[in-house]
Amino acid sequence: MTLLIEAKEEISLQVGELKGLSEKLQMQVDSLAQLSEGSFESKLSNTHNSLEKSRKAISEVHAILSDFSYYESPKNDFEEQARIVGMNLGALNAVIEMELKDSNSHMKAFNKFCTNITSCMAESESLIESMPLLSEKLLSLNTKIDVVISDLETRESNLES
Repeated sequence: MTLLIEAKEEISLQVGELKGLSEKLQMQVDSLAQLSEGSFESKLSNTHNSLEKSRKAISEVHAILSDFSYYESPKNDFEEQARIVGMNLGALNAVIEMELKDSNSHMKAFNKFCTNITSCMAESESLIESMPLLSEKLLSLNTKIDVVISDLETRESNLES
């Protein structure tokens, strides 16, 4: 009976840790969702949905384990049930790790996107800063062209006279 209680507590602790991990992932996905745009947003949404399903599955496992009175019956093979639960938790952990890797790759892609946007903004700033100089040079060129045209008109009128 003591072994049963200890196993129940150990499984509950593991489920609690997985639930905490799932909630932490949920917060990270929510913060990424606020930054996302375009196709990245849809990929992030898919990741968020997958993590939400994982969180629900963990909650269901926790609810099932909370009602452990069924396993206290001497007729049932508790060790087999605990082994199956352990395997299921291991599989669930593998799914969560895959989702973490997927989220990590999305985060790297988003960081690359942000880096590209930043470099484009820097180039735009340099173009904006060079606009007054270009405007000045065009104004100077326009003035010189006006002088040349005026000189030509003067010469032409002098030739006609």
